[in-house]
Amino acid sequence: MVHGLLPYWLGQGHRVVVSEGPPKAQAQADVVFLHVDASVVADEYLEATRRFPVVVNAAGTDIRKSVLSELLVLAGDAWTGPVVVKSDLNAGGMPEVLLNEQARRMGCEEPYPGVAAVPDYPIFRCLADVPERVWRTPGLVVEKFLPEQDEHGFWTRFWLFLGSRSRCRRFCSRHPIVKAGASILREDADVPDEVRAVRERLGLDYGKIDFVMHGGRPIVLDINRTPAPSPPSTGQEQGTAEILAPGIEEFLARA
Repeated sequence: MVHGLLPYWLGQGHRVVVSEGPPKAQAQADVVFLHVDASVVADEYLEATRRFPVVVNAAGTDIRKSVLSELLVLAGDAWTGPVVVKSDLNAGGMPEVLLNEQARRMGCEEPYPGVAAVPDYPIFRCLADVPERVWRTPGLVVEKFLPEQDEHGFWTRFWLFLGSRSRCRRFCSRHPIVKAGASILREDADVPDEVRAVRERLGLDYGKIDFVMHGGRPIVLDINRTPAPSPPSTGQEQGTAEILAPGIEEFLARA
């Protein structure tokens, strides 16, 4: 989605330079947008950006579910409700898989050896139904499945933000794993204080938090530092990029 923000910044007269890999020693900028499409930002990026006056998303550099999720369960736990099997990595591990493919094409070592994509997140009635192989497979986690559901289907809320600019909408799907692009309904939604507190605790300047309302309380499902483009607007509403883009001015003011 960050590519959708660039035209707005350029239109405001800012100069934008995209660096592939850590910025070189001679690179100069008022603000560095640390945008690494991987669940864990490598130390070399953190070291290379420390010398800049302002770094967007300098914190929250490990978003693996095994680190952040409060829904994790293990075999033998007392949880008796439904569970879902997920990739420990963001976006099913696909970013890391693509980076491995790129490295192989360049004749380099894979940065994430052994990583496999997890395209589907199966749901099971209870822990006892989870296949034994799941517990033995590196890169998989099992979480409590706590859906937001009504007569229309399953809902998930997506909160996107850059600085103080943000947009939150909830999307409905007939499938329990809700994807915004395949939704049948969408509407604006509020962001509970508990979800705002998660962002504050992680120190995220830019990104997306997915959550549901279950049993009257918010449940955070996923955290993403490099969100994909939002579904197109209906034509009667502002696009998400247009809403978020002015948020960069707050960081430029600090430089």
